[in-house]
Amino acid sequence: MANSSRNQPRSKLSPKQKPSSQSRGRRFAAAGIAVILIVLSLGSLAPASAQSSVIKINEVESSGGSPGDWAELYNPSSTAVDIGGYYFKDNDNARTFRIPVGTSISAGGYYLVEEAAFAFGLGSSDAARLYDASAVLIDSYVWGSHATTSYGRCPNGTGAFATTVASTKGAANSCTASVASMKINEIESDSGTPGDWVELYNSTPSSLDISGLKFRDNDDSRSYTIPAGTLVTAGGYFVLDEAAIGFSLDSLDSARLFDTAGALIDSYSWIAHSSTTFGRCPNGNGAFTDTTGATKGDINACPGDVVTLPWPGDSSIQVIDGLSVFGGNMSGLAYEGSGTPSTGVLWAARNGPGMLFKIIFNGSIWTPILLTAGDQERPYVTQTERATQMQRVSPLPAQPQLMESMYRLNAIMMPTR
Repeated sequence: MANSSRNQPRSKLSPKQKPSSQSRGRRFAAAGIAVILIVLSLGSLAPASAQSSVIKINEVESSGGSPGDWAELYNPSSTAVDIGGYYFKDNDNARTFRIPVGTSISAGGYYLVEEAAFAFGLGSSDAARLYDASAVLIDSYVWGSHATTSYGRCPNGTGAFATTVASTKGAANSCTASVASMKINEIESDSGTPGDWVELYNSTPSSLDISGLKFRDNDDSRSYTIPAGTLVTAGGYFVLDEAAIGFSLDSLDSARLFDTAGALIDSYSWIAHSSTTFGRCPNGNGAFTDTTGATKGDINACPGDVVTLPWPGDSSIQVIDGLSVFGGNMSGLAYEGSGTPSTGVLWAARNGPGMLFKIIFNGSIWTPILLTAGDQERPYVTQTERATQMQRVSPLPAQPQLMESMYRLNAIMMPTR
């Protein structure tokens, strides 16, 4: 059977229905604009995620810098990057700082996240973490102890983290140790032991070869060249003795250190002898001042330093009490002598719940004794009982002022029970 539709003439557009060339041009132009807008739209989105990933944590100071701890961010790209809304954290998610909206880092620039802003310090075993505004981790660094200087990327901005030669807050990292970092650290100009001497200090985290460096006083004709093969360990000292350099230092004089090319590395001048020595305070990087005593080849003794005495007891560690007696959280241990050749008493405080223990030596170990407190006998007195039960603690200590101070300590250290 023939299909009648096959013989039907195809419909044709009338001249009125045909799109004009002008209309077609407008349609193509509109389509082109739409394509361009889509391309432009996609193009504007791509750098956003790319830009986020380029920002680097570049240097970290975790041990009380100037001022406080800080982390340095670096933009290695060729365009500015908006970091407003980014998050900075240490190793604890509860400690979070959000970078203010509108903050950007210029191309090749730095931004400092300061302790005063993020309001928490960085610990000796800690981390620095950076998240973008969507809370996606961008960069991080974890360390197990404080750096002697700072931790920084070496080479700057791109390398792995290492201990830097020196802290360079807001600038390119100092990664290569050089003799230019050697310091004149302490000077004896008034007949020390033996004779005059000058102490050099290596402030870098690497050993330095100081062979060929020249030492002079204020007269260029008096010069001493440090022998070949002379190494100074990281944080180490090297002493130039009068017997070696061949000349003494005067009351009006200088100490100068030059590199092998004759360029000045470090110097110090004075107009009268020090009653002790001249030394950098703080040691290694501070200004020169009169020390409190000569410390040849060692850390300088500076005014205001806390002087500690060596531990007078045995260096060995020995457990002196019974196992599982206190259950932990003990502090404030104090020994009260008996005033006689017999052994005294130990008093120990527990932080929480608040308790004060009286501990005696029973001939083999130290153990708490029962104290009468209220209607009970137990080896402690609680904080809330301390005011009313102090007179009931039997026997009272031979030094009431010590007991009273222990109770005051207990009140400060322990929460109310």
